[in-house]
Amino acid sequence: MRAQAGLPLPTEWRDADNSNMSISTLADLLAIAGAIGAQTQAAYAWSWATKAAIDTATTTAELAAIPLT
Repeated sequence: MRAQAGLPLPTEWRDADNSNMSISTLADLLAIAGAIGAQTQAAYAWSWATKAAIDTATTTAELAAIPLT
């Protein structure tokens, strides 16, 4: 990681609400990385489940019933 390589950490992170959040420790940066990983995994899981539902639908009513969010 940047800190382990002796490189400076970023000083701020912009969150989903478009607010700047201070980063003052490696723990802060690791927490952000963990949140990004969790959000990415949730998006993949939703995408895979939606694709499976589309692939198995046999009628337009079944397709219309698939949530898109």
